[in-house]
Amino acid sequence: MRSSAIDQRLRKFMTPERREETRRTLEQWRGACASLHEYSDYLKQLKIRLMRPGHLGEVLIDCRGCEFLSGPTGWQDAVLTLVERDVGPWELVDERVGFRVVCNLVLVHNQSEDPRLLERPELQSFFAELEGVRLVGLSAYVGRQVGVLEAMQGISGLLEIPHDDFSYEHRERPWEAPEAFARWLRGATKGLEIEQHCFIVASALSQKVGGTPWLQVELEQGLESLLPLWTKHRCTSVLVHSLSPSWILGVFQEDDRWPLYLQR
Repeated sequence: MRSSAIDQRLRKFMTPERREETRRTLEQWRGACASLHEYSDYLKQLKIRLMRPGHLGEVLIDCRGCEFLSGPTGWQDAVLTLVERDVGPWELVDERVGFRVVCNLVLVHNQSEDPRLLERPELQSFFAELEGVRLVGLSAYVGRQVGVLEAMQGISGLLEIPHDDFSYEHRERPWEAPEAFARWLRGATKGLEIEQHCFIVASALSQKVGGTPWLQVELEQGLESLLPLWTKHRCTSVLVHSLSPSWILGVFQEDDRWPLYLQR
């Protein structure tokens, strides 16, 4: 059967560099716990999750343009291998357990962190500039197993309808108009109980140390303690998650506006 035009386009993204990156990551994560995380029949897309004791976060293997799938839904001591080919489709296999998927593109998203992240100077200097914010620790998930990727992709309709947005005539960014941005953010979150304990993800920190897990923090002055994330660190995306009371807040840059999403 002839491949569709979509499959052909997917194969073009499977460059030698991407195949090498995939093989290297799979080798580094030999022995991890593997599970089928998500499958879309409409998109022909499979996501495989790799997790390892002692590491926070996960590695997600994104298989697109899937043509065949067989094997267990979850297993220990995974030894996943990308079968050598010059052109697709490619095979991702774990022969020991009889797992096999044939697809036209394999993307690897390493969203794990060694616990030694807490010792890195980039992380320490980032929080040293945030007055009133104390780093408690790292967490792979919050709430009902909500990882960073799930939150950024819009869990439970989080990113469907903006609660409010900050728009401006001259396209000033928060660090260029900090007072106006702060007034808007205070008004948009009025009545929201921002207690001392919460979890955050900030784009500026991700750029410094790579894909980070949730950062558990204590805030001395609630929202006021977080304002420097935008006005000082120039974050273009921030997620804040509170467990008690339960809510999640997202503020993202989109062209000349900053939509704010709020889910209670």
